[in-house]
Amino acid sequence: MEIYLQIEKVYFKHHFCIHVMIAFLLCFLSPFVIGVENLDKYQTAKVLEMFFSLMGIILLIPVFLPDFDLSIRELLESKKVPLWLLRVLRLLQSIFILLILLFIYLLFLKQNQCEFPFWSYFLGTIADCFFLGGMGLVIYSITDYVTIAYLVPFFYFIANISGGKYLWKFYLFSMMEGSFEENWYLLTLAGIFFFIAMGYNVWRKSDIFMQIK
Repeated sequence: MEIYLQIEKVYFKHHFCIHVMIAFLLCFLSPFVIGVENLDKYQTAKVLEMFFSLMGIILLIPVFLPDFDLSIRELLESKKVPLWLLRVLRLLQSIFILLILLFIYLLFLKQNQCEFPFWSYFLGTIADCFFLGGMGLVIYSITDYVTIAYLVPFFYFIANISGGKYLWKFYLFSMMEGSFEENWYLLTLAGIFFFIAMGYNVWRKSDIFMQIK
């Protein structure tokens, strides 16, 4: 257990801390940029889906950044703790901080007299965050290009602004329209993204992958 705690500590101190600071700073500054007082449930959903959902990109994609360099990744793969487990531990830390940040932000909105179903909006916003962050992670694991990992979910986010007509059940802004059904699809696909992203590095080195390749 001690070695896992040390791994989490090193990741946070040397790689993740700056991303957490950016996320918290953006949430702190949001009242000065967007209105967050006396909102109804649809206005609150707009704030959460069109602002807070981006925290998924900021906090989840950095999971792979410590082994961005190929030589570092090869060094980590030679260590006792497997690389996939390192990434899972980082992902769990990222998810934990994302959950804490969203919980605090929702309490802040409640404090500002915003009317909305707390836990329904908590789950719906997490679905958006996980979906965008998971999309970036799976793109990064397959391409090894961090720039693409950030751009693809961001462009998907932009595509949603024009409406969900062509996005079927994977529309990010459904809460603004009073629907929560899409959130379950997003959450399910996010779980698939996480599974692929965490396992792809192991699978691509397997005998089966080498035979396909």
